[in-house]
Amino acid sequence: MLPSNSTGLQELDTFFGLNAGTIDAALAGDVNSGAAIKQSFTGLAGDTLTQYWNFASLGDTSDTSFNDSAFVIFNGEATVLASVENGGIEVGSHGHTGWQSFSYTLPADGTYTLGFGVVSMQDTVSYSMLFLDDQPGGDWTLPGMPPIPEPEIYAMLLVGLALIGVMTKRKSLSATAV
Repeated sequence: MLPSNSTGLQELDTFFGLNAGTIDAALAGDVNSGAAIKQSFTGLAGDTLTQYWNFASLGDTSDTSFNDSAFVIFNGEATVLASVENGGIEVGSHGHTGWQSFSYTLPADGTYTLGFGVVSMQDTVSYSMLFLDDQPGGDWTLPGMPPIPEPEIYAMLLVGLALIGVMTKRKSLSATAV
């Protein structure tokens, strides 16, 4: 998970080896902070890369002016994947994309760099997150919010409690019989 409140814009441009302001210009915004990850690799013509991602905005539900965004950078070119309200899949101020995929077929043999990032724009209060995985993830919940247990979990809990009750009753019966 990449949280958008990790580092400054200049550090992001430097991290990707871009000229100062490149990410801000690509996202058409006023980037305050962000987070990113990248990988360089050697590939063959025709190889297809696939990365799964899920962008979540945790902003104020009434304010879309803080246009946080998620992006991909492939060989120095930034593309918006998702945003609050300015390109890619738009999620509003408090929503998420669900699991999506980014795929790219390499045009030639060579060394490539693929990176993903998420940024907060125009504010320092709310933030967004970008989840990355090599396959679509499960159901998404907000950080700190426990997942809702499946019915099977409740059934196993009830069976376990019943067994404990039976064993406790047997112990008390055997103890009184002595």
